[in-house]
Parts: sequence; structure tokens; C-alpha cells
Amino acid sequence: MPTTELLHKLTHKASKLKKTWRRIFAVTCNILAVGLTGWCFHKYQADEDVSHVNYRRFHDDIDSIYPSLTLCFNNPYLKEKLNDIGEGINITTYVSFLEGRNWDERMVHIDYDNVTIDLGDYLDLAEITLENGSKSLNHGKMLYYVSQRSPLMKCYSFDIPYLPDTGIEFLAVRVKNSIFPFGFRPPQHDFDPERGRFFGGFQVTFNYPRQIFRSGFATKWRWNLLDPNGTLGAMQKKWVGMNFEVKNVETLKRRSKSRLPCNDAWRNDDEEIIRKIMKTVNCRPPFWISHLDMPLCTKVIYFKTNLMIET
Repeated sequence: MPTTELLHKLTHKASKLKKTWRRIFAVTCNILAVGLTGWCFHKYQADEDVSHVNYRRFHDDIDSIYPSLTLCFNNPYLKEKLNDIGEGINITTYVSFLEGRNWDERMVHIDYDNVTIDLGDYLDLAEITLENGSKSLNHGKMLYYVSQRSPLMKCYSFDIPYLPDTGIEFLAVRVKNSIFPFGFRPPQHDFDPERGRFFGGFQVTFNYPRQIFRSGFATKWRWNLLDPNGTLGAMQKKWVGMNFEVKNVETLKRRSKSRLPCNDAWRNDDEEIIRKIMKTVNCRPPFWISHLDMPLCTKVIYFKTNLMIET
């Protein structure tokens, strides 16, 4: 009898302890469930990005495109055309006007493109070779366009057309030396408007199409001097070939968030930047082309993009 009673007491105590542990386990699970739910809600509200790396071949899809080739020319002005407009109008005064340092009513209606170089006058060849060996020739203006206009520089971009599942072997562009001041490629930027057409600069940029404002990290503008002796005649006779090999391109594809939505017009990002700047300051620099009806800017302030944006 004592043994039976003892066994009953031990069983009762074990059962009570088991129930206690079950309650502790249930409470712990509930706390963890509530905590995890709260944490997930907090992370959702934080709306933070998570890195995800993915590798794709060029032209695997419409977003996996080749970068554009952009050629920029410092001091793009044609001295003779400016001098023919009127007395006192030259490269120095026109650049000063474009930068907002000197207002001259006569320069308001000057067509920037008419007094600056046109790549079409110097372009000998623009050729795309596909991986299968076939070539695409294009001497017309459908292959390139003016991608940037500024007081000191004019840029032309060559976009590689999207060809599904088709690789590009190379893009070849041949330009006459006469497009450069003095008839040869300048070794670096050296554009002082007061020196006229004899000084300038040249840079090559790789950028996503219509995104030249975001491409400062992929630019080359320093070059070796063409002739050790630096003689003008020797450098003018030099044929210069530049090869750039693009093996891969890193792109950042951000997801759209409620507080920071994606730009659906990213394929015309430069135009969007220009439009936002002009709307912010309510004026248009004389060297920009826009469909917005804006008065011309008459003062200047420089941001990171060196754009005139203040009235």
C-alpha cells in the first residue's frame, strides 16, 4: 500500500511537471510567434533592399544591353561662323554668354548646333560587326546623336541596337583628324575660350543609352602625346587608333519602393534630369533643347553636373 501511494504521488508530480512544461512551451511559442510577426512587419515597413547578384549575357533580354560609345569634344565652336554673326561675337564672348557671365541680346537666337562642330562632317565610318561575322554599316544619323550640349563640350553617342540573343564583336568608328583643334587629338583638356579654336580636349565615355549624366566613372580623357618632339606637322599626320574592350558591365537594378519609386522613364534619363532642373529653376540654358516653354537663364550656378540652372 505505501508503495502504491508513493507511485501515485510520483505519477501525479510528473504529470503536473509535464503540464507546466507544456504551458511554458506554449507561452514561449506564442511569444516567439508574436515577436517574429512583429519583426517581419518591421522589416516590411523599413522597405530596405536586399542584394541579389545575377549574371546574364549581353542581349539575353531587352535590359541586358551593351553600353553606348560617347565621344566628347571640348571647344566645339566654329570660329568663322561666330565671327560672321556680328561685331564682338566670338568664341570667348559666346562661351561667356552661355555660362551666364555676360548677357548679350544678340546671342539669344544663335543656334548652338549651327556654330559648333557636326560629327557628320567628319565621320568616315560607323560599323557594327556581329559575332557571326556579318556587318552593319550606317553613315546616317540614326546610329548617333548629340547626347550632351554644354558651354565647354559637345558629345555624340553611338547606341548599339538591341538584337535578341545576338552578340556584338565590335563597334568601329572612324573620324577625321580635322575635327580636333590643330588637326590632332589633344593630350588632355585645355580649353580656354580666349585661345580660340586651337585648344580643346577629347574624351571617350561608356554609358547606358541616354544616361550620360551618370557616366563620370567610365570616362577616359588623358592621352599620350602623339609625337615626342611635339611638332605640329608630325602630329597632324599621325593616324590614331583606340581600342576599348568591354568584357562585362555591372548594373544596379533597384526595385520600386513606395517612398522611392523607380523611374519608369529610365531609358530617357538625361531628358528627365534636364526637365527636372529646368522646372525647378523655371528657366532654360541657351545650349539646351527642350519642348518646355521656359525663359532663358541669365545667371549661373554650378552643381555636380556643372549645369547652369539659376535664373
